Amino acid sequence: MKRTIAILLCGSMMLSMVACGKSQTVEKKTKKEAETTASADELGEANVKDFEYKALDYVTLGDYKDLEVTVTGDYEPSEDGLRDYVNNTMIAGAENAYYEDESLTEVQEDSIVNVDYTGYKDGEAFDGGAATDVLLDIAGNCTPGGGSYIEGFTSGLVGAKVGETVDCDVTFPEDYGNADLAGAAVVFRFKVNYICAAANYDGLTDDYVSKVFGYDTVEEFLGTAEEAYKADLEDQHNYDIRSAVIKQVTENATVDSYPEDVVAARTDDYIRLLMKQFGVKTVAELNAAWAADATMSGATVEEYRAYVEERVKTNLNTEMVFLAICEQEGIELSDADYKEYIKEYMNAEGVSEDDLALNYGSTVEVGSLYIHKLALANQGVKLCVDSAKITEEKPAEE
Repeated sequence: MKRTIAILLCGSMMLSMVACGKSQTVEKKTKKEAETTASADELGEANVKDFEYKALDYVTLGDYKDLEVTVTGDYEPSEDGLRDYVNNTMIAGAENAYYEDESLTEVQEDSIVNVDYTGYKDGEAFDGGAATDVLLDIAGNCTPGGGSYIEGFTSGLVGAKVGETVDCDVTFPEDYGNADLAGAAVVFRFKVNYICAAANYDGLTDDYVSKVFGYDTVEEFLGTAEEAYKADLEDQHNYDIRSAVIKQVTENATVDSYPEDVVAARTDDYIRLLMKQFGVKTVAELNAAWAADATMSGATVEEYRAYVEERVKTNLNTEMVFLAICEQEGIELSDADYKEYIKEYMNAEGVSEDDLALNYGSTVEVGSLYIHKLALANQGVKLCVDSAKITEEKPAEE
């Protein structure tokens, strides 16, 4: 639930290979049709000058200082809040949210079971049909919170006792992806290692927190959990204030028009990032690779470009408003402020400053310029937040 990420202004244009719903509405085209739709020109290197603009040329500012802003939330720590945090954030996010319960000895229809298994076809173990130390959700026929198995995979375990080995007859579906197993009747041999109980705040043990989280005692674990819980409450509080101020400031302002050269340059640069990912050098080659990629669901590059252009404009809306405030107020971005702004991203992603820039642009120079603009815009956000008069309200009780 960390909310300290500073690029709060807008969704980043970092590379995404999913057409974000656009492919749901475009007409499917053949590879040949897709190739003839797009330009065959190379985009070439990005020119950093194409990304520059003066925000006040495009934005009419409204009130942005001394705003009266109301946020709704419960930001005071409590025992119930800590319990929910441990259960829903720490335990639910752990690799093993279950522990062995020695009091459970027989598999029930709703059990979570740890097993080893091997699949046999015509008496011979088949490739990919074996695993050890696997958790199975019997009722869901799946791993807890994970994908489902073929029909009937877990049902034969009901009634088995811990330590027993059980053979279960299973038939693969006719349309199974592996032709050797499609429609085949097989036997899965399960060894029931133990039956689990779901971990929860009230049932924590020293053994559990040691195995899953690496703490010696429950007390030590809960001490760390409480610190994280309070920090998250503070992060949420700050995030809610910033979000409310950003919303009010942008609603008070008017974006009169967009810097079309910047829109085109950012759109082209996003396509350059796609070209890098596909390993091609021209838009025509990208169209061919795109059309052949089943994950694109039939959208051409040109159709996707139109979607990206709209997203660029959406991102620019907020960016331009707060850059305009910086221009109006004479706010500049110091090198120290910029380094502080990007530090969390670099640490979180384990990348260098140059590598971070390449997530936002096709060159280090272009990516750095984009991040600098967002960092400066956040200085405008800070000005507005610091001057705002905040009223806090508790959420309505359900």
